[in-house]
Amino acid sequence: MWSNLKKLRVTNHLIASVDPQLFKQMNGVEELDLRDNKLESLDFTQHNNIRSLEKIILSNNVLRSIQGLQAFYQLQQLNLANNDLTDVSEFITAQL
Repeated sequence: MWSNLKKLRVTNHLIASVDPQLFKQMNGVEELDLRDNKLESLDFTQHNNIRSLEKIILSNNVLRSIQGLQAFYQLQQLNLANNDLTDVSEFITAQL
C-alpha cells in the first residue's frame, strides 16, 4: 500500500502524537516532514523497516524526546529547530 511513497508531509495540523503503526509499511520513505505540529515525543525504535529515511523535518513542535535515530544509516538531514529538547546525546552518538 505505501511501497511507492517517497515523501510523507503532514504539516501544520496540530498533531500531538503519531501512531507507531503508521511507519510499519513505509519501508521506501526517504523524507518525513512533520513540522509545525504539536508533537511531544517520537519513538522510532520499533521502525527499523524505514531505514531509507534521508531527511527528517520535525521543526516547530514541542518535542521533548526522540528515540531510535541510530537505525537511520541513510539520514543526511535532521531538523529539530524550535522544540523543547533538553538531551541531545542520542543525536551526537547516532553520527559517530
